[in-house]
Amino acid sequence: MTSSWYTKEENPMRMAIWHAGNTISNIISGFLAAGILHNMDGIANLHAWQWFFLIEGAASILMAIAAFFLLPNWPTNTKWLTPEESEMAQYRVCLSSGGKDEGIGGTWDGLKAACRDPFTW
Repeated sequence: MTSSWYTKEENPMRMAIWHAGNTISNIISGFLAAGILHNMDGIANLHAWQWFFLIEGAASILMAIAAFFLLPNWPTNTKWLTPEESEMAQYRVCLSSGGKDEGIGGTWDGLKAACRDPFTW
């Protein structure tokens, strides 16, 4: 996902932000779990662990649905970019990859390319 939007120079910082966000979410999730398990036992005739699964499961499902509709795919088919912005995003990534347009491939295309690449082995 990030390699379709960011250059090779920008990617390490984006990945660092991603991993930092993951760590922060684990901390927040721990505090949320402690609060739910300590304070919600017996509400609406449910045990605290049941509330824990309901709340965290519902939040995960809502975020997945929102991400499905809001996260962009590729610069070529993102709705909220103007044609000029889309072209510039494609140009930046193409320039970063040495002028090769890697194109849009699926999971199997990526697996085949990785198996053919000597650096993988």
